[in-house]
Amino acid sequence: MAVASQQDLVERIWARDATVWTGSDEDRWLGWLDEPKRMLERAAEIAAFAQEARTKFETFVLLGMGGSSLAPEVLKRTFESKQLHVLDTTHPAMIRHAERSLDL
Repeated sequence: MAVASQQDLVERIWARDATVWTGSDEDRWLGWLDEPKRMLERAAEIAAFAQEARTKFETFVLLGMGGSSLAPEVLKRTFESKQLHVLDTTHPAMIRHAERSLDL
């Protein structure tokens, strides 16, 4: 794919162009494009929560699936975090294993 067409694709996604996919109703589920702005508006609140949580907890467990847990897993490995545990599953046996393994 040429650079110009890659740029065009990105612009079409940001414009919520459903024809990028099937041309059906995909534009209805592209609300995630608004998330960076929403999170920026709440940055101070999120930072305050994180600071407070660090004073109350030593261990953090994030439950997610696929893309929702990919970024936290990368950050955990990048910063060699021992306090953050990322479970990329909702399987009950794996959650029970984490509960038994961690000092929660």
